[in-house]
Amino acid sequence: MESSIDLSLLIVAVTKLPFGASFIVLSGHPQVVRVGGPEDKRSFADKIDYIERSNWAIFTNLGAVFRDLIRGVAIHDKLNQEDLSKLVFLFSDM
Repeated sequence: MESSIDLSLLIVAVTKLPFGASFIVLSGHPQVVRVGGPEDKRSFADKIDYIERSNWAIFTNLGAVFRDLIRGVAIHDKLNQEDLSKLVFLFSDM
């Protein structure tokens, strides 16, 4: 799981808003977790601890990730097709 967390923090740091400064916790009810960005003053260790305490689950609903979360951000922020990320990174400890 450590590699998944470390890679997630790396991607969070280099991705532009609105998808940057956050990652998605995979579970039956996936959720966007904010970690990073200029307003986040937590240390690297504190961010890792926060991520480890997120609501992880064995069951992963990838449909909800795309249908509800990514699509929801795109609609909320009124993104054009060209503004959407071309890649989705999925890190797993399995």
